[in-house]
Amino acid sequence: RFSATAGVSLLSAKGMIEGPIPNGSFFITGRKSISNGVLKKFVNENELPIDFYDASFKLTYANPKIFENTKFTLHGLFSEDKLNNADPNTPDYKWSNGNWGVKMFSVGSVPFFLDLRISLSNYKNEIIPKQSGINPKRNELTDFTAAADFSYVYDNKNELWAGIEVKVIDAKLFLANRLGFVANTGTDGLGTSTYMKYKFLQFENLGIDIGARLNLLDLSAKGDVLEPRASFKYNITPAIGIKGSYGVFQQDLTTIVDNREVLSLFDPVIIIGDYLKKAKATHYVLGTSVKLSNNLSCDLEGYYKKINSMPLLNEEKNSYDDPDLITAKGESYGGEFLTKLSTNDITLSASYTMSWAFIETDLIRYYPRYDARHSVNLSMTINLPYEFQFNTNWSYHSGNPFTQQVGYYDKFDLNDYLNCYGIFGALYPFTIYGNLNAKRLPDYHRLDISVAKKLNLGFMKLYLDISAINVYDRKNIYYFEQETGKRVNMLPFLLTGTVKVEL
Repeated sequence: RFSATAGVSLLSAKGMIEGPIPNGSFFITGRKSISNGVLKKFVNENELPIDFYDASFKLTYANPKIFENTKFTLHGLFSEDKLNNADPNTPDYKWSNGNWGVKMFSVGSVPFFLDLRISLSNYKNEIIPKQSGINPKRNELTDFTAAADFSYVYDNKNELWAGIEVKVIDAKLFLANRLGFVANTGTDGLGTSTYMKYKFLQFENLGIDIGARLNLLDLSAKGDVLEPRASFKYNITPAIGIKGSYGVFQQDLTTIVDNREVLSLFDPVIIIGDYLKKAKATHYVLGTSVKLSNNLSCDLEGYYKKINSMPLLNEEKNSYDDPDLITAKGESYGGEFLTKLSTNDITLSASYTMSWAFIETDLIRYYPRYDARHSVNLSMTINLPYEFQFNTNWSYHSGNPFTQQVGYYDKFDLNDYLNCYGIFGALYPFTIYGNLNAKRLPDYHRLDISVAKKLNLGFMKLYLDISAINVYDRKNIYYFEQETGKRVNMLPFLLTGTVKVEL
C-alpha cells in the first residue's frame, strides 16, 4: 500500500511518499521554502533573505532466503540553508549537510544480536563577504564512521553489550588574511574506541548498568584511556522509584565560539589540537519518579557536571606564537521538575528548571552565554469533538548573559596603507566591551496556540492547522547589535496556517 502526504504552510511546502517494495519498504520526504515575503512587515517591508530545503529517505530490506533474521537499512539526509542579504555591504551565509548510511541488524539463533553501521556525513558553513569588508571564512567537516555493536541476553534476563567504533574525520577551516591569502588551518585524524556494558536486569525492582569506554586511538588531542559509566533504577514501591547515573565523557571536536556574540552565524567545528587535552566532563545525576495515580505522575531530578577541561578561543592572543585555543574549566548544576496529567481527552504538563553554569580560565570566572537561571514550560492538549484538537504552550526563561557594549571609537588602521589618502581614510569604528558576560538580557516569555482539524474524505485525509505565535505580542529581545548597540527583537504576533493532504 502506497501513501503520499503533501502540505503547504505560509513559509514552506513539504511532502512525503512511502510504500512497500519486495521484502521491504521505503519512504521519501522533503521540504522547501516557498516564500520570503510573508514576514516582510516585521523587517521594515524587506523580504526575509531566508532560503532552505531538506530531504531524506529510508529503504528497508529483509529477505529470509538470502540472510535469515537480518534486516538492511539504507538512509540519507540532505539540507541547505542560505541567508542572502540584499544589502551588498552585508555578508551572506550558507550552511549545508549531507549524510549517507547503511545498517545491518541480525538476530542469532541464540539471544545474540549484531548491529553493523557505516555512515558518511559532510557539513559546510560559509561566510560570503561581498562588499562588507570582512574576510571570507569556510568550515567543512567530513566524518566517516564504521561501528559494530553486539549484545547477548542471558537466561536470567541480564544483558552483555560490547562494541567498537572507528572514525576518520577531516576538519577544514579556510581563513583569509588581510592580503586575501586563503589558508586551511584545519586538520584530520583517525580515532578508535571500544566499549563494554553489563546490565543487571534479573532483579524485579532493581536495574543496574555498569560499563566503560576505552579510547584506543585519539584523533589528535590526548585524553584518558578509560571512561567509566554506571547507572541504576530502583522501584521502592510500584508508584515510587529512584534513579541515578555517573559517567566520564570526552570528545575530540570543539566549536570555536566568541563569547561576546549573543547571535553567532559562524561557529566552526575543528579537531582539538595535540597541544591541548581532550574536552572532558564528569556527570552526576540523581532523581525520583512518583506515580500519584494512573493519570498523574511527577519527576524530580538534580544534576552536577564538572568540566575538567574544555578548549576556548584565546581572547588574549597578540602574536603568531600564542596558541589559538587555551584550556578552561567549568561546572554546571541544577534541578528539574516535571509533572504530567493525561486522560483520553486532555493532556497537561508543567516543567520547571533552575540551573547554574560557570566557565573559569586563569584570568576570570564568568557565566557562559547559554546560562539561564529559571525556565518554565506549560502545555495543554485537548481532543475536541469532530476530530478537532486544541494545543497551547506557554514558556518562560530568565535572561541569558551577554557582554555589554560600553562605547565606540575610531581606530587607526594601517593594514591598507596603500589606499589611505589621508588620516581620516585609515579610521574605522571599533567597539569597546565591558566585562565578559557581566550583564543579562531581559527575560523571555511567549504564548502559542493552535487548532487542528482532521478530515477523512475516503480517498484521502486532509489535515488543517491554524497557529498563533506570540499571542499577546510580547516584545522579546533577540540580541543587541555589536556595531550600534541597537536592540533587535524576536518575531511579534504571527498567524500561520498549514494544509496537509494524505493519499
